[in-house]
Amino acid sequence: MDESPVASVAIATAVIAQRNFERLRAERVEEIASQEREQNQALQERL
Repeated sequence: MDESPVASVAIATAVIAQRNFERLRAERVEEIASQEREQNQALQERL
């Protein structure tokens, strides 16, 4: 069964949105992990 052009565009848009979301989430996870590493290092230096 062939998809309509509108459905094809909607699916492509959803795929792009999902990839962007996953990329942004991964960047945020790395940002938080980096902050935690910095905090842990600062605490270790204080001990």
